[in-house]
Amino acid sequence: MKRLKISAARMVPNRRDATSHSSPLSGSLSLSRETVGEQGNQVGHITTARSLVDLFCQRMANSADTEALWRPRDGQWQTVRWSEYGRDIAQLASALVRSGIGRGDRVAHLSENRYEWIVTDLAILSVGAIHVPIHATLSASQVGYQVQHSGAKLVIASSPAQLQKLAAVAREFAGQIGR
Repeated sequence: MKRLKISAARMVPNRRDATSHSSPLSGSLSLSRETVGEQGNQVGHITTARSLVDLFCQRMANSADTEALWRPRDGQWQTVRWSEYGRDIAQLASALVRSGIGRGDRVAHLSENRYEWIVTDLAILSVGAIHVPIHATLSASQVGYQVQHSGAKLVIASSPAQLQKLAAVAREFAGQIGR
C-alpha cells in the first residue's frame, strides 16, 4: 500500500503578467511517496518527481542556503548556492516568457558545457518548452542544418563565437525560426 502527499512546489512560469520580473516559481505540486508495509508501518521514504524541474525545486526548497555547485568566476572557483541557482533559472525563465516562449515551443541552444548551459536547460523546461541543445563544436553549416530542422522558435547562443556561426548561415534559415 502506498500513500501520496504533497511535499514541494514546482517551477512554472508566472503567466498572470508575462512582462513582470517576478519569479516563475509558483504553486503546483510534486509528490512524495511513503512505502508502507503489510502491517501498515512505514518502511521507507522515496521522493518522486514528475519532471527534472520538480526534482530541482524539491532540492532547492530543502537546501536553499547550501552549496549546489562550483563555477569559475574571475579566474577562481566560487560556490553557487541552491537559492542563487534557482534565482538564475527563474530570471531566464521569465525572459523566455516575455519573449513569447511557452509550452511546447522549441528553443535551440548553441553552447559549450558551462554553468549557463544548465541554467538555460532548466529555464527552458520550467516554461514547458523543449530544449534543443546543439553541440558548440559543430561547424556553421551543421549548426544551420540543426536549427533549420529543429522547429525552434528561438535560438540562444553562448558566446560571440557561437553567434558568428549562426550569422554565417542566417540566410539559409531566415524565416524558418518560429514556424
